Amino acid sequence: MNSLQRQASSTMFNSRFGVRAAGGILSHRDAHLVPDQFVKQLAEHAAGNGVQLTPSVELIGFETSGRRVTRVHTTRGHISGEEVVLAGGSWT
Repeated sequence: MNSLQRQASSTMFNSRFGVRAAGGILSHRDAHLVPDQFVKQLAEHAAGNGVQLTPSVELIGFETSGRRVTRVHTTRGHISGEEVVLAGGSWT
């Protein structure tokens, strides 16, 4: 038993599900991000590539042509564009 195994076995815990467990799994393919930082950098990248961002605006309605949104009605007026993305938060 190596030192990591000894440390893991000495720090076993009971979860709220009644399972005794120790240790973890390291996966070099997994990743982690901080949502607010990711969204900020994504917005900066999009704006730098010509995307018009309109944050903190309430959607009132929209107009369509066929299956496409052609105009968005907001609390700050109307917005038209070739493509419309309605994003409600970090995970949208």
